[in-house]
Amino acid sequence: MPKTKIVIVTSTTSNYVLHSIFKKINPEGFMIKAEVDYEKFKKHMVLILQNQNCYTLF
Repeated sequence: MPKTKIVIVTSTTSNYVLHSIFKKINPEGFMIKAEVDYEKFKKHMVLILQNQNCYTLF
């Protein structure tokens, strides 16, 4: 499915785990639960659906 978007929402902050996710999966979206509320989540999802990558880490 070429139009599929991968978005990961996690509570982990382990550098090793985060690095592995980006290296192996390369998601279009990545959010840490503690950094995202409902409005920010909604905004990020709209951006991702508009073909923009969106990360809460940076």
